[in-house]
Amino acid sequence: DAESSARQPTREQAAAFEVRREDRDRTLEALRALEEALGGAAPGRQIDWLKQVIAAFESLVRALSKELGESNRADSLLSMISRDYPRRFGSRVRHLRGQHVDIYQQATSLRAQLEDMEGAVDFTDLRQRVNSLMGAIYHRRARETDLVYEAIELDLGRPPTSAR
Repeated sequence: DAESSARQPTREQAAAFEVRREDRDRTLEALRALEEALGGAAPGRQIDWLKQVIAAFESLVRALSKELGESNRADSLLSMISRDYPRRFGSRVRHLRGQHVDIYQQATSLRAQLEDMEGAVDFTDLRQRVNSLMGAIYHRRARETDLVYEAIELDLGRPPTSAR
């Protein structure tokens, strides 16, 4: 039907989709490393534990920064969707971008707080705060996945069909 054929991805959208998937994969890898660092034993070794968490958190902040920069480019997938379907998806793209900026700002703020921590680390509270941020990242990812699928029928949440 006309609606479906209008939403088939263009070659440009498909290329931007792959770039977006790579950015998301990098961030997901950083999230998993952070989850692993947070899950390590902390009592009696708070300083070593905190160093591992900070290193993992730094990777996440770098991934979020790169992802944010790429998604704001004029040739990004979100930009194409917003440009090609302004009435239907423009406000949702703006909302996702705003969420991304908020998440990045929260992440950089929390990273600075982690770096300022000294010997007395409340690892239970810290885990909760980081998990809250990670939850926001996962929530935003799911909303973006839904938007992209609605707009161009490509699923950011599915693994690539070809082996990497």
